[in-house]
Amino acid sequence: MSVGVDVSSLAWLKNRAEIILFDNGFNQRLGAINIQALCDLLDNLYGPMVSATTMKYLEFNRGKQEASKVALERQSSSIVDLVKEIIKINRITGMGITEVSLPNNSNGTGAYIVEVQNPIVKKAEGAAGVFLISYWAGALTSIIGKQLEVKTISYDESRDVIVGELATKIIVPDMDMQ
Repeated sequence: MSVGVDVSSLAWLKNRAEIILFDNGFNQRLGAINIQALCDLLDNLYGPMVSATTMKYLEFNRGKQEASKVALERQSSSIVDLVKEIIKINRITGMGITEVSLPNNSNGTGAYIVEVQNPIVKKAEGAAGVFLISYWAGALTSIIGKQLEVKTISYDESRDVIVGELATKIIVPDMDMQ
């Protein structure tokens, strides 16, 4: 049995060379590129640390922007419903099959776990390593209203899953500067 994309959510406009994601008025033009090859190229050109830093910044901001758009269109939605919508968008756009575990406490502190099965990228280091998890750090930062940062990223080749742990970023003021 094959699980496909709801064709009412995705359109390929062949004569315009466009792939469009339609989802309850949320329109986004997509481009089909090989993300793994792009990440590998960035790692080779700039080194894995520089490319990871660059990709982390780009994807964190992209995640924040996309989650903000979704939240704006679904203002009465709960945090869980907004996360489910981002998971759906990730699945439709080919990022992988995502599960997000939120902390079980009322103040939102603790670990946020993101697991992506069959991820579009298959590494835990360099640009590819931070691609999916940094996106989710940005998306969740926007949704919950607290700055999150990536704590750990791992890729299990046997299970074909990337797992990232996110936590609230603690900013300690420099008392000498006050």
